[in-house]
Amino acid sequence: MRAVAALAALTMLCGCVSTVDRGCLRPGPATLTGKVFDFTGYGPPGYGETPEKDQTSLYLALALEQQICVSGVPVSVVELTPPLPIVPEGVLGQPVRLTGRLALVKASVDRPPATLSGAQNANVAK
Repeated sequence: MRAVAALAALTMLCGCVSTVDRGCLRPGPATLTGKVFDFTGYGPPGYGETPEKDQTSLYLALALEQQICVSGVPVSVVELTPPLPIVPEGVLGQPVRLTGRLALVKASVDRPPATLSGAQNANVAK
């Protein structure tokens, strides 16, 4: 079984819940639908600024069904961050609905600009 966390938000048009500000979502509680995938990204010391010296790590992300706007920033992928809920085996690549806390982050070269953390559920979307 894989652990995965999530927080982000989709627009009301997508049928997801979040706080909307002038057509854009604001950081905070959100429910998102998309497909979970894993990717390798750069870690310390330079988080992609010095690839030859940086460590690499495996991360989880959610590719959203539809691009969203978070505080003026276009977002189509959110990184899933701890605390991580349990996601059933075989969910990678399948549609899921995740609820958690959406945040914008200063992304490194190879990482998404937003995170979804502290997901309360990880249900296969119907």
